[in-house]
Amino acid sequence: MKNITKMILLITTLLFGNITNATIVSYNFTWSGDNNLSMVGMFTGEDLNSDNILRDTEITSLMFEGFNNGSSLGFTTSPQALSNGVSGLFNFNFDLITQTFLDGHSITGDGQLWNVDGTGLGFFDGDSSAGFRFDGSNIQSNTPNPQSYTATLKSSTIPEPVSLALLLIGIAGLRFYNGKKVS
Repeated sequence: MKNITKMILLITTLLFGNITNATIVSYNFTWSGDNNLSMVGMFTGEDLNSDNILRDTEITSLMFEGFNNGSSLGFTTSPQALSNGVSGLFNFNFDLITQTFLDGHSITGDGQLWNVDGTGLGFFDGDSSAGFRFDGSNIQSNTPNPQSYTATLKSSTIPEPVSLALLLIGIAGLRFYNGKKVS
């Protein structure tokens, strides 16, 4: 019985001693703007600071393709979309609770600023405008429409320490159950 108690204490410590809410999530998304501009894409990230907002520093993958009147403007994949080494050129803000992109100033606030000064396709969404840049030239949607985003959870993974702890709880439960059998 002492061994079972020790095992339960060990498992509890593993589970709750260093608990984090960080879970790796992947989303597919679409965006529609004025002037027949649209976009499809996907992103993956992990809410490392557990504030339920997925920000630029927590994104591990971002891919998107922009369209004008149904014709492709280009396709961008990470790591180029994530950063080109200049501070402030990548701003990503996604609310994990409401599953919506945040709206706000694209450079200093809660808006979106993806690969705008990089090579190829970039996207921005701020207080006064939203649209695309391609190799430094604007192809702009004049009025942002915060309701034009749609994000769908593609997958969510449980961090490995939790999986291991769940396995250990199962083993402890089986051991405890087997110890209760009458011979």
